[in-house]
Amino acid sequence: MAAISLQAACAVSSTRLVVCRSGDHSRQLSRPTSSSPVALPTPSNPFRLPAGGLVQPLGAVNNILELNELRRGVGLCIYRRDGLVFAARRLDDPQRSWQMPQGGIDPEEDPREAALRELYEETGIKRCRIVASIVRWLQYSFPTKVKAQLPGSFLRYRGQAQKWYLLEYVGDESEIDLACHGHPEFSEFAWMPLELLPAGVVEFKQEVYQQVARHFAPEIARRVAASASHVPRG
Repeated sequence: MAAISLQAACAVSSTRLVVCRSGDHSRQLSRPTSSSPVALPTPSNPFRLPAGGLVQPLGAVNNILELNELRRGVGLCIYRRDGLVFAARRLDDPQRSWQMPQGGIDPEEDPREAALRELYEETGIKRCRIVASIVRWLQYSFPTKVKAQLPGSFLRYRGQAQKWYLLEYVGDESEIDLACHGHPEFSEFAWMPLELLPAGVVEFKQEVYQQVARHFAPEIARRVAASASHVPRG
């Protein structure tokens, strides 16, 4: 697919970004790893993750089916070697808006496992690895018109709370199959600069995509530059 010209990278916002290392270790991009105590989820802040952790421990939040009427899900930002990210058009969207892969988290399922499962189910992509995540869960509400068109299982939710992951794609486009499960959600895909994507998504998701761009665009730029200069990433 044709790529769109790259624009300047966005600034990093104050919300923390967790960057993954090999061996399931991680560090915070905004500061060195500290020995601060673990901050477990609380009733007032159910989506709070342990400091420095990629995902919360199983049993802390994952076994709760719904929290604050928000459906738990994952969002996936996949970038390739030139720094462009994967986006696709939904088949059921008359506006032909763009979207990155996303999906729900099953009961007792680890969000990281859900991310890889949803990515394969929606795109056929397997050759990728999680390299970073946003600590805070990003939320959006369903507009009334949209909620009226949702299936019955969604009616109890006022919106979604998503755990966003950054994934490095190391495959080639021959692997991508939008119909690999027989029930495609997307009609076409393209690779584009992450900074331009928020303007192309449906309005009620734009704020979430702006936050994703602010967090991940600088990390993508850093990793692409490091790869080009053969500097080890980590």
